[in-house]
Amino acid sequence: MVSCTSSIADRPAFVSQSKGIIDYISHEFYRLEEDSSWLQEFEYYLPQLCHLVIAYPRDTKALSQYLMDLCSRSVLYSFAVLRLMLLFVLFTLLIFRFILRCESDGSSLRLPLRFQ
Repeated sequence: MVSCTSSIADRPAFVSQSKGIIDYISHEFYRLEEDSSWLQEFEYYLPQLCHLVIAYPRDTKALSQYLMDLCSRSVLYSFAVLRLMLLFVLFTLLIFRFILRCESDGSSLRLPLRFQ
């Protein structure tokens, strides 16, 4: 299930114009930590938050600081964040390698029929 947060936050204009909102939300995370049921909901959004930190590092300093604080307090969260970051990097490298191979073969990149 894709949430609205993912589709909106993937746009660079949203992040650059909403830096204050991301900072505010990051600071609210500290306050919400007192409620233990909130952490289960937070786990659902962890991949999207990690994506924001990687894709827009200059605009998400408060969010990356919160994730670092969370990882320093919890081994489970630190492994979850590490796994997500490694998967993002691996996926990016695989796509880059595929593009280079297609360019070296002289073939053009063509999307499968279901994506056109």
